[in-house]
Amino acid sequence: MFTTRVSWIVKQYCDMSYKRWSDVPQTIKEELIDRVRSDFVFDWDRENHRLTVTKALRKCFNSFHHDLHKIYQSYGSHEEALAHGTSLVDPIVWVKLCGRWGSDAFKKISAQNRENRNKQAINHTSGRKSFVRLLEQKCTENGNLVDFYKETRWSKKKNKFVTDATEETY
Repeated sequence: MFTTRVSWIVKQYCDMSYKRWSDVPQTIKEELIDRVRSDFVFDWDRENHRLTVTKALRKCFNSFHHDLHKIYQSYGSHEEALAHGTSLVDPIVWVKLCGRWGSDAFKKISAQNRENRNKQAINHTSGRKSFVRLLEQKCTENGNLVDFYKETRWSKKKNKFVTDATEETY
């Protein structure tokens, strides 16, 4: 319920034309925080309550921004994306986002990131959990680093290592 409401608040009240959450002005962030606080009971003196709200807003902002970019990519061309747009954001915001995503600078960064991802010979399957956190959990069970290596690079879906290089290293 909390995440759904925070997501709705971001989609309704946040200007999505900003590149990232850190670029959103503090006044807008405070307005969004106030909207969340009006819907839920928090002890605002507790740091973990404040962090929970700001982290949820950041995650929802980034997720919605990603969803908008996927919509942009679903169109055949930049011109088609501009022409058809989406009802999820104001048309002026959509034009600004399309301008950013269609720019040579953005395409250059995307190509570089894609190239860097493809260079990774050994992938992992641990998701968002850090290796340190996983290692701490596994050490309490059995402190075997070889098993830890396999577990963080084993695909349960395919029932094999994620890459041949990973298997060779194992």
